[in-house]
Amino acid sequence: MTDFTADADTLDTQGSLHEQIAQFYRNLAEQVQAQGYRIVEEFLRVQDSDDASQYQLWLNTAGFDQLEHEATLHETWARYFFDLARQVREAEIRLSATPSDAC
Repeated sequence: MTDFTADADTLDTQGSLHEQIAQFYRNLAEQVQAQGYRIVEEFLRVQDSDDASQYQLWLNTAGFDQLEHEATLHETWARYFFDLARQVREAEIRLSATPSDAC
């Protein structure tokens, strides 16, 4: 089996990417929520109650929850990569310490 090698900077970059993806989903969820009920009102105004009902159901249930789930998922990945980068840096410090440095 090959030894896994890790670059802390690459791990931090990956964490940042997932952090940005999570923020994207959070922003998207906020915008959908802020605008969604106006869309439902417009469906009702043009007497399209079927679409209004379906969209309101999506806003109030699984569809909207999917956006929140994706944000949380990417936040979890971001924390994972940031923690892993920190652990790699700590291990590098321990490995580079000489016996006289430890005293």
